[in-house]
Amino acid sequence: MKQLHGFVTSPLHPCDAVTPRASRCLSNHGVRTTLRMVKSADLNSKSHNPTSKEPATLKKACATKSSSEHSGWIEQDKGFDTHVVHGSAMKDQFGSVTFPIYQTSTFRFESADHGAQCFAGANDDFIYTRINNPTIQELEQTIALLENGFGGIATSSGMGAVNTVYMAFLEAGKHIICHETCYGPSRSMLENQYAKFGVQATFVDTSDIENVKKAIQENTVMIFLESPANPTVTVTDISAVSKVASEHGIPVCVDNTFCSPFLQKPLDLGADIVVHSLTKSLNGHADVVAGGIVSQG
Repeated sequence: MKQLHGFVTSPLHPCDAVTPRASRCLSNHGVRTTLRMVKSADLNSKSHNPTSKEPATLKKACATKSSSEHSGWIEQDKGFDTHVVHGSAMKDQFGSVTFPIYQTSTFRFESADHGAQCFAGANDDFIYTRINNPTIQELEQTIALLENGFGGIATSSGMGAVNTVYMAFLEAGKHIICHETCYGPSRSMLENQYAKFGVQATFVDTSDIENVKKAIQENTVMIFLESPANPTVTVTDISAVSKVASEHGIPVCVDNTFCSPFLQKPLDLGADIVVHSLTKSLNGHADVVAGGIVSQG
């Protein structure tokens, strides 16, 4: 089974074990997401219980707030600019205002039993940077905050994010509907790579909802679109496409690289998954190559 590091949680209550729709789709297609939505967790705290699956801070928060007070991961009393500046509610043990870069490959275990618990998945402590790292987790949670999402996965590039979604949903005999003018590599990967493994793809102008309706087949497992599209800047009605897709039980993935969550939040419009090339709008300085995936609850 393929494993992705990320975090997801229920829109009802952060302690619920209900898996969101997008995460459930990922699981059904052979991808396991690591549940890790720790709010105000004190990283590397010596007070943690290695046998506990939930941090004490999270348990306390759940015990003192009703379900109606929890709106996913978003703290509604804070604006977009505040989230951009301060990120998520994660804190390091020294209280750094700017979240630190944890430049380490491996994390220390307090005991052999603690290490065994970590590898068994009995807690959310850090093990190895390829699996999880506080700095990467902070990035994932912040992007999820900005997109009003419930789960995030960071990747090494935008195409890493796109390919991760493709790999989660596509297999021989399955069909995907894709915007005809989405980012070139997103299309060419379907045409030149996935086609070799029996994946079918239909490319249509998704700005016309009738094109989307006509393209749906019994084996369609995803609608992938980019709005505004790269490079034609064609705008698709994400709400309309999501409504049609929902009627057929098909998840919708939107590449939100151009707009960024500052201008558009596809999850609020009904999409199930958002992908980003963080290299572009969200980074903004042409000095980073990265990608991101955010899921809906």
